[in-house]
Amino acid sequence: MTPLRSSSRPLPPINWRWLHTLAVIGLILRLGLALGSEQIHHPDEIFQYLEQAHRWVFGYGYIPWEYRFGLRSWLLPSWIAAPLYLCKLLHWDQPHLYIPLVKTLACLGSLSVIYSTYFVGRNLSSERSGQLASLFTCCWYELIYVAPRVTPEVVSTYFFVLALAIATRRSPHPEPKTRPKTMWLWGLLWGVSSGLVVALRLQYLPPLAVMVALVLWQQPKLIRNGGLVGMAIVLLGVGWLDAVTWGQPFSSYGQNYLFNKTYGVSSLFGIQPVYYFLESLTYASGGLWIGMLGFIKPVIDRGWLPLASAGIIVLSHSWIPHKEHRFIILAIPLLLLVMAMVLDHYGSSRLTGSSRLTSEPSPSSRQPTWDPRRIFTPLLGTGKTAIATLLVLIIGLGGIVLPPAQGVYRGFYGSPLVGQLYSLTTRQPTLDSYRILAQEPDLRGILNLAHPWFETGGYYYLHRDVPIYFAEHQSLWTGETLGDYVSHIICRTDCPPAPGFQLWQTVGDLHIWRATVSPPVSKILDLDLKNVLQEGVDDRYKPPF
Repeated sequence: MTPLRSSSRPLPPINWRWLHTLAVIGLILRLGLALGSEQIHHPDEIFQYLEQAHRWVFGYGYIPWEYRFGLRSWLLPSWIAAPLYLCKLLHWDQPHLYIPLVKTLACLGSLSVIYSTYFVGRNLSSERSGQLASLFTCCWYELIYVAPRVTPEVVSTYFFVLALAIATRRSPHPEPKTRPKTMWLWGLLWGVSSGLVVALRLQYLPPLAVMVALVLWQQPKLIRNGGLVGMAIVLLGVGWLDAVTWGQPFSSYGQNYLFNKTYGVSSLFGIQPVYYFLESLTYASGGLWIGMLGFIKPVIDRGWLPLASAGIIVLSHSWIPHKEHRFIILAIPLLLLVMAMVLDHYGSSRLTGSSRLTSEPSPSSRQPTWDPRRIFTPLLGTGKTAIATLLVLIIGLGGIVLPPAQGVYRGFYGSPLVGQLYSLTTRQPTLDSYRILAQEPDLRGILNLAHPWFETGGYYYLHRDVPIYFAEHQSLWTGETLGDYVSHIICRTDCPPAPGFQLWQTVGDLHIWRATVSPPVSKILDLDLKNVLQEGVDDRYKPPF
């Protein structure tokens, strides 16, 4: 097996001129989907992180049960709060400004996986493996889809692959020429990245533990010391943050384990079979990962670490009763790395000459016309290998609109009709309706008859501190005029008109009705609408805070 220690044979300097171009293409793909669509895969994206950052900066928002019982660290919401606070200072605090800003920053951060997989593939296998790995992570639809989503599993994935790139790093110079300070700083960056992996997603500790053990065993002392300092900094930081926000160091991690593992609260949201992740990975990849296993033997000696990490992620999560495909998103870039090594192994033997794109042709061999074969043949390979490489790219890009997206990424929102193709570029009317109402000057209150609270955009999308009522509140207006409490109603297009309201906007399959008369003083029901209760939790346990 390939060791992690820097090789005595140093890597050649990095001069693949297409790497940054590939990152730009990746950014265009990610921003195109992020800004061209309006879609949320799971309510946690909004209410556990975006909504809490909004509540921190602007002072209002929904409070789900996890934040009443202290199950969540404020680490990720505090990062999201930074650009929101900047928007507040600059008076750009409108959803049509700060939502694209947060998405853009998230997409920029997601580019790290393109660079990291390039270096991991290059370090563990060859230049062409790194190039293929970066190409695949650039174009794979799942990584494009999650790029604008600021959730623990997604952000933790970026830090894990970055840590892997540093752990497998080989210097372009012989090791004695590497400055001690440089080695220590690389170790520090690796330690910080590794610490943040666990701080954000504790369930990623098993695969990280393997990498940490190997680094501490094989890497030079300076890198080990820098890594330990980096992990200590993160450990102290998240402990301090919990002490400030929850009153006790590491309180959120203890509460999370208590409720989800000891009390089994996570099972309230569904229990899936042990084979769920094997099934979802097969379905989401069009069977690609299953096919790869038949050709993996020649690359196990150098690709065992990403392969083992992906396997550990799937196996460790398979024993958790409540399963969602998004929990194992880290496995995707790791499997793409292994796929790159497999195609490199079988493709290099079919190429004539060097398999590297870094070599420049001699002056006598240069041709006056641009020949695309000189660019693409060394990367894609020839014959069956080229077809397999193109198949990965077709599934990767086509997954945005092709059947792999069905069922796996449909989530809670925008469920398609029977026989209707669901695209990951679809705009969800429930989110668009809130963004439209955010611009309405006469907004006094909303009655949402189309969706429950967890299928909306929350106050992060609305950004108006007005009461939002739902279908369960309708009976409270007995004998009173609805227009005294709300100015707008959101309902399906087949709902009957309400007295005193007229149709104002149609957004997809939703109608927005507006009150024809505004009362001098708007009434508000005496309800705590922002502390939303969770059945099976609030009726059994008492918040400790």
